Amino acid sequence: MVRIRRSETKGMTKVLIRIILVFISLALAGCGGSEAKHSSQVVARVNHAEITVHQLNSFLAHTRVKTGETPREASRDALETLIEQELLVQQAMREDLERDPKIMLAIEDAKRRILALAYLERKVLPKVPPTPEDTAAFYREHSELFSQRKLYRLQAFSIPADRFDPGLQKLLDLIQTPQATANILQAQMIDYQTEWLQWSAEQAPLELLPRLVGMKPGDIASIQRGKTVLLLQLEAALLAPVDEEKAKPAIEAYLSSVRNVEVSRIHLNRLWQVAEIHYQGEFAGYEPETMQRSNAGQNELTSSDGRHLQKGIDGL
Repeated sequence: MVRIRRSETKGMTKVLIRIILVFISLALAGCGGSEAKHSSQVVARVNHAEITVHQLNSFLAHTRVKTGETPREASRDALETLIEQELLVQQAMREDLERDPKIMLAIEDAKRRILALAYLERKVLPKVPPTPEDTAAFYREHSELFSQRKLYRLQAFSIPADRFDPGLQKLLDLIQTPQATANILQAQMIDYQTEWLQWSAEQAPLELLPRLVGMKPGDIASIQRGKTVLLLQLEAALLAPVDEEKAKPAIEAYLSSVRNVEVSRIHLNRLWQVAEIHYQGEFAGYEPETMQRSNAGQNELTSSDGRHLQKGIDGL
């Protein structure tokens, strides 16, 4: 057996972890029975291993096609990626890296994630998409994201949170230009950093969007982030609407995601209630509040849903 120094193993681990999820998902996709592969199913041979059309299609289904790339070009690029992954896997197997405890844990972790997600998708989550009525209602009720969507240009001033008080707020309410804001901060001997920001409506922090909609050029909104307060002064807001047809895919994805979160939460609550769960070791005696856990998970996932909607609209 070849002995590998710890530094080398660490480097190889990073490479392997990047391909583990794809490797396992492709392996699971290929588990359909013991029938022999027909030659027409094989798209490439890499030393002793074969890459099948099913593996290629599975990989393509989870890969974003480059802009302007034809289906044939996308398939060729995907196949080359699979070949490179197979080459790396073969080298890893030669080095017995699959026996490395850290890599074994990473593979097991990836397997658990894939199985958990597969169970949710196949047995729990609804298969019916949102209705056209639901999609249209969401479009109408969120005009700030669609029919009245705007692109915002702002200058941001980052200052220490302990220097932002009612007195400073009163001074800032009287000014209309970024230069005037800078002058006030300098006069008050407040250290600050500044940068220009350009946000579309869906890129803005959710808690700030209602305020942005009603702001006029020169107005300032503030957001606290830990020990820092961000002063956002609006320079311009340009109307950039998205019509309902273009917004439909993003809205459907968002509504499906919100529904899936709720369905998953309810199902997990039921599993918690019927399961026998005993904390041990340093967690012995710990009894979680199931509803608190569920609410925390809901908040986290809802935040993720907001980012999901943002990404969807960004692509329009």
